[in-house]
Amino acid sequence: MSQQTELEFTQQIEAPASAVYYALTHALSLTEWLCHYARIDVRIGGQIHLAWNQGYHANGEFTDLERDQLVAFTWHGRSETAVTQVYITLTANEGGTAVGLTHTGLSTGEEWDEIRAEFTQGWQNSLKNLKSVLETGIDKRIYDQPLLGIIPAGSIPVEEGATFDPPIDGGIRLGGTVPQTGAEAIGLQADDVLTQISGFPVTDFPSLTMAIAPYRAGDQVTVTFYRAGKKQTAQMSLAHRPIPDMPETPQDLAIALRHLY
Repeated sequence: MSQQTELEFTQQIEAPASAVYYALTHALSLTEWLCHYARIDVRIGGQIHLAWNQGYHANGEFTDLERDQLVAFTWHGRSETAVTQVYITLTANEGGTAVGLTHTGLSTGEEWDEIRAEFTQGWQNSLKNLKSVLETGIDKRIYDQPLLGIIPAGSIPVEEGATFDPPIDGGIRLGGTVPQTGAEAIGLQADDVLTQISGFPVTDFPSLTMAIAPYRAGDQVTVTFYRAGKKQTAQMSLAHRPIPDMPETPQDLAIALRHLY
């Protein structure tokens, strides 16, 4: 019989335990910090189904529920060969909540090494996002995405790329840059043609999305572009996405919306 291991995580959240418990036991709230789709039946033995846009999904059932103190459920993710368990404890302290998460029942062996690594990164990032959502209302999955800072103006045709020095199979023509971003800082300008990001070919918007997907805001990338048909390269810092000022009251929100319209 293979041995089993467990992963343990802690996160201090400056929010009452009741708010954290709510975020763990309501489908819409789960999509605000953990997954992209959730369907749950909050009772002992009730089903839980979580799914992510990347294609991963997990199913289980609630095994223990203590309001504002404990949420426990089984976990069986896509392509995983065993059912595991998740225990989340909530301990109120000085107006905040200490969250403890244990994911247990993980098998050992090489086939589970990658799964354990993904769980480790996934739970660490998710608990940080739970803290951010409850304390600031900011979903880090959105605002931590890197901002290149270019304004695409369409792909260039292959026949035009053949006239460049050296020739290229395609690229994205720029219509300009976004102020206070890495693209502006390195001097990219309208009519430049972006062709690579750290060696990854960029020929259209889907390939541009794939090129920056492995990076986070603040990372450095090497940008290859053409200006007047001549190849150039530059080091660029990927910017953070701007965080809007959040209205503090419904009245302030109404005023902000009125101003927009």
